[in-house]
Amino acid sequence: MAFSEKFANYLIDIKNLDNEDEKDILKYGSEVFFTTICGTTITLLIGWLVGVIYPLWAILLVSIIVRKLAGGAHSEYPISCFFITAFFYTLIAFLAIKTQFFFEQYKNTVIFLASMIALIVISKKAPVESLAKPLGFYQKKQLKLFSFIAIILLIVIQISFLYLQLYPLINYAISLVLIWHALMLLPLGQYLVSYIDKFYLMLKEVNLNEKN
Repeated sequence: MAFSEKFANYLIDIKNLDNEDEKDILKYGSEVFFTTICGTTITLLIGWLVGVIYPLWAILLVSIIVRKLAGGAHSEYPISCFFITAFFYTLIAFLAIKTQFFFEQYKNTVIFLASMIALIVISKKAPVESLAKPLGFYQKKQLKLFSFIAIILLIVIQISFLYLQLYPLINYAISLVLIWHALMLLPLGQYLVSYIDKFYLMLKEVNLNEKN
């Protein structure tokens, strides 16, 4: 039995839950929580091993804020979610380092385009909710407003960095991850996550067939 499941069962015993739906929600939440903690830790470790830890911490920090408020494409399986975090965020950090020369030449344009894309997509699509955790009408309005405010604050930070000529790599990484989160709010992002889920399910079935 996984540690997350043991922890969920412990909470179920403490709260004396009898409702099966509530138990399932608690188990799912526990699995997501521990997968997120492990995923973030392993992602940072991978980033350190491949030499991209500097922009990666900024990418993860921005992602935690934007994802919490705006939502986005949701994976059906925590393992798929872990893969997306570890692989794509590390890839964004790697691209930020390898293409930083492009940012130096067109930094104003990059920041402007990334900001406009994020603002437009969030104003039209956020928040994208999880089917496992639907949102009420007022929750959606609040999250849309907070998402918009968060993006504005990030843009202000980027402009400040640009004006003061500070942390150009971090600034570029923020622009790239804003574009990524805009993608995750669009149908294309959901298609990508759905494809990764199907691929994981296929591997899982192959593994089960080999054991049998």
